[in-house]
Amino acid sequence: MRLFHEIGITLRSNFQPFFGRLIKKCAGKFDRNLIEMKLEQPLRSILLIYDDSNNCQMIIQALVRSFPEIQIEEVLDFRRLDDILDNSHFDLVITDVAVNWITGLEILEKIKDRFPDCPVVILTDSGSEEMAVNAMKAGFDDYIIKSSMQLDRLSEAVRSVWQKTQSRQEEAQSELRLQLLLDELKMGVFRVTPQGQLLTGSDGFFNLLGLPTSESTSIFLQDPLILRSLVEILARSQPALKWVRPADGESIWLQIHSVITQQAGRTVIDGLVYDITDQTQSANALHQRNQTLEQWVEDRTIQIQAINHELETFAFSISHDLRSPIRQINGFVSLLKQAMESLPRDTTIWHYLQTIEKLAERSRRMIDDLLHFSRTGRIEMQITPVNVARLVYEICSLVEMQLRDYEIVWHIADLPEVQGDRDLLRQVWQNLIDNAVKYSSSRSCIEIEIGARSTPSETIFFVRDQGIGFDMRYANRLFGVFQRLPNALTIDGSGVGLANVQRIVRRHGGRVWAEGEIDAGATFYFSIPQPNFRF
Repeated sequence: MRLFHEIGITLRSNFQPFFGRLIKKCAGKFDRNLIEMKLEQPLRSILLIYDDSNNCQMIIQALVRSFPEIQIEEVLDFRRLDDILDNSHFDLVITDVAVNWITGLEILEKIKDRFPDCPVVILTDSGSEEMAVNAMKAGFDDYIIKSSMQLDRLSEAVRSVWQKTQSRQEEAQSELRLQLLLDELKMGVFRVTPQGQLLTGSDGFFNLLGLPTSESTSIFLQDPLILRSLVEILARSQPALKWVRPADGESIWLQIHSVITQQAGRTVIDGLVYDITDQTQSANALHQRNQTLEQWVEDRTIQIQAINHELETFAFSISHDLRSPIRQINGFVSLLKQAMESLPRDTTIWHYLQTIEKLAERSRRMIDDLLHFSRTGRIEMQITPVNVARLVYEICSLVEMQLRDYEIVWHIADLPEVQGDRDLLRQVWQNLIDNAVKYSSSRSCIEIEIGARSTPSETIFFVRDQGIGFDMRYANRLFGVFQRLPNALTIDGSGVGLANVQRIVRRHGGRVWAEGEIDAGATFYFSIPQPNFRF
């Protein structure tokens, strides 16, 4: 057992983090005091066996001077001894080598029979090296010559014997703790030579490997792969190997921790074998699940991309095909108008023709917007520096030229340059500015505010108007295709522009949102990531 203790100490000192994790793992199953490997117990009680009451009192006085809190029980006859031993427990026993009713060896036998670990100090009339040897061979822990000069020596001997007893008990406790850890965690310790010769192994070591004898285990350890793993462990990190137990043919995964050390002038390898089958299987299962999930995500992404492509292609085809009949409707309306100029004017028919013409024109714009929307997801982006200020001023100038009958006041702040696709960003600004003007057209003076602010991760732009606004309950509908808000149904629009804004901004890695209040205007925001934060 002492050898296993040495191995445990060696491994623990070299792999402290690993053993710390083991202790935490076992903390819920074992008493913390048992795990921490420290034992300190004071000397509390002594049994004194003597047949001379006078000398006995002198001994007691000497012991009390050194151990003020000690409890000492005297035994002066045979019957008292048996009663004490049957009903009490003592930390240490001091006995005369031969009282008139029993010998010291008989006393030792009685004590060790009941309390094998209890230390015994013998008092003798004379002392010699031979006497010391014989006392130790018999099982006594120390001896003291009976004299007034030796009373102080008695206290020193008692203290020394108790400390040695504590050390033995602590070592035994360490062995127990190590064994508990090894048993609970499916571990075993071993010691081999660099040539692969097994010197010793714990029961857990043999049980773990499914090997009944040390001889058969030596064959395992002499395997070149295993030996190389042991010898080169210091240059490698936690090697794991697959082992098939010969007893039942079960495959298990083992992890080996080992360290090269010097013991009694020779080089040995102290090692620990750890069953990691459950962890390995769990890791493999998790890896398999991750692979399955990744494959599912990849498949779904491909499916979604294919569906989006089909939808975009469908939208493009439909939009493109619808343009021809719309043009024909406009052509026939124009012909009817020309034909009616030579006839008496019928206001009803003329009104019908104007309505058809307006509806055709609205359909044309809706088809054009839908084409732009489908193309937005199809075209490849060309990322370049974009002068946003110049882009915004160009669009504002164009709007003023188209709406000469309206008074428009622009409040344009400094607009920073961004990285993006200029043509696509132009569509964003065109839609937002057009909407701001369109939904403010009922005002005598249209005021539009355009600004920006920058953060470490993105640049945020906004377009603010004083128009009809919207109810925030419907904010999530603003950027959907063909979505129109209840308070905006009378205002001409296709319901595609804001959806296209959102698509373009998202392709740039940004986000888009809006704030508004009915009859109090609206503010539309969008962000473009800083170059270092893109995608």
